[in-house]
Amino acid sequence: MAFNGGSSNLNYLTHRHIWTDPNYSVTTVKLRDCEFYSCYNWFSGTNQDALTVNNVLFHEVINYFQDSLTLSMYNTAFLSGYAAFQRTGSNPWVVNDNLFDVYALATNGAPFTSTNNGYSAYMSSVGQILPGAVGSVTNLDFDFPLYNTSYIPTNLLGRWYYPATGGATGLTNLVNRGSRTAAAAGLYHYTTQTNQTKEASSQVDIGYHYVAVDGNGNPIDTDGDGFPDYYEDTDGDGVFDTGETDWQTSNSGMSGSSALSVFTPLK
Repeated sequence: MAFNGGSSNLNYLTHRHIWTDPNYSVTTVKLRDCEFYSCYNWFSGTNQDALTVNNVLFHEVINYFQDSLTLSMYNTAFLSGYAAFQRTGSNPWVVNDNLFDVYALATNGAPFTSTNNGYSAYMSSVGQILPGAVGSVTNLDFDFPLYNTSYIPTNLLGRWYYPATGGATGLTNLVNRGSRTAAAAGLYHYTTQTNQTKEASSQVDIGYHYVAVDGNGNPIDTDGDGFPDYYEDTDGDGVFDTGETDWQTSNSGMSGSSALSVFTPLK
């Protein structure tokens, strides 16, 4: 899902306001597998409110995260925008495995410690890192292979894949550098690579991920039953759990764990 504000500068007055009024708390908001373009977000809340941000892309977006809400943020990319983290309460803020390439990164209060903030990456243009961070990757080059091209191959879902090779400051350094496994992050069936290699059980790559697709640009369907792997494995851990259909065994559209059986009538 993509949200486009229609403006490419960083003046909040010209950005479409997606979530902005600080007088309204977020209550319980979960953002997952979505993209925001050229808009303005002001996420605030009280001790009873919670904001979860998992695998989200913010491109040329002005973002404020503030007040005493509970914040959990993983595998999110901030590209060419602004990000402010301003906690006023004592609720935990967990900000791990994210990619920052922003014009300004602001912090206020003491929302971060080495136990809940780290394993994030910062482009060379970012003047600071989040305080208390551990496992940081810094001074990176902006070497997305598809950024300066007008054509995106039909088997790719966007232009924010990582390069296959690179030097000491390239985005290849984000591969397998996150705080937990891709399965634990719910990204088993996702990728950061143009060759569509799934993350599977590896250590999660830092930053935003796409669903792994086949040569036609369709989400990979290992068992060929018409339901993509990521859809059948709803929690994204690669394991066939109760309440899911098995992404490795064809159910031919049937619910449950048993595959479709075909009988030939006797003559």
